[in-house]
Amino acid sequence: MKKLTIALFLSLFMTLSLDALGVKAGTVIVNQAMLSFEVETKKFEIKSNKTKDVVEQLIDLNLHWLDDQYISVKNGEKDVLMGFKLTNTGNGKDNFQVYVNHSADSEVSVNNKKIFFDTNDNAQFDQEDKILKKLVLDSDQSKIIFITSDIPQNRSNRQTLAKLTCKAASMRGGSGVKGTVHPKKGVKGLDAIDGLNGGVSATEGVFIINNGDKPTLTKTLTVANKYGTNEPVEGSIITYKIVFALPYGKTVEGIKITDAIPDHTDYVKKSLKLDGVMLSDACDKDVGQFDSHANMIIVELDKVIFPQTHTIEFNVKQR
Repeated sequence: MKKLTIALFLSLFMTLSLDALGVKAGTVIVNQAMLSFEVETKKFEIKSNKTKDVVEQLIDLNLHWLDDQYISVKNGEKDVLMGFKLTNTGNGKDNFQVYVNHSADSEVSVNNKKIFFDTNDNAQFDQEDKILKKLVLDSDQSKIIFITSDIPQNRSNRQTLAKLTCKAASMRGGSGVKGTVHPKKGVKGLDAIDGLNGGVSATEGVFIINNGDKPTLTKTLTVANKYGTNEPVEGSIITYKIVFALPYGKTVEGIKITDAIPDHTDYVKKSLKLDGVMLSDACDKDVGQFDSHANMIIVELDKVIFPQTHTIEFNVKQR
């Protein structure tokens, strides 16, 4: 009686995509099949040839703003600081260029923008930090980026926003289109492939410029719909952001901020936040609530001392 068994000894990596972040660029994946069989109780084994694959370099990165709320600054202040963190989430060493520009909806343009990186990795901006030309990061390595600028003298007597967009792009790829292949641009002459974000990452940071001697309240909105655009159509989710800020040297008490839900919209339950922390809709121990009878959100703060800035967010759904 003849018995035939085919055993395939495959590398674990063969169950992964060759551009998986967990597999380092340049890793050689080897696998070999084996045929074992019996002929009249005699056992035999035959091995196939070996196949080899080399993992190409995947280009990916993540850039995020380090401040969890708007940065309150003084009219005409010099060398104000904003921090970002860049992480190489690709699978090989990469060189990155970093840019900073004003956001399209920035109300004020800052001056004398400079980009530094945290040379001594102490998460503090100090004299050892150098002006950035390019940044080299190993896979999974991060680096803090500091941007300094000067706030202009603004004659407005209200609070204004200066918005900066920080952008980082791979120098091996960075086309902005996922899946773009850059032949022999990777480590050791490998191909480099732009990942999900196209080898580019951008994020925004915001200064609040206090130009008067009274607390200020600024409201903005963003719209998202099922079509992936920002047009306000039926079913759109509108996110409102309200920023409360104090001018320099001020202390205020008994603060109550209210905002009525607009006509033709409905409040989205459990969407009320203060400084990124969820508040309950009920009138209870936390500082916020949704008053269903008055159809408004309410946030009450006992006492605020400069330089605190508070951000309130909530969502409504367009009918």
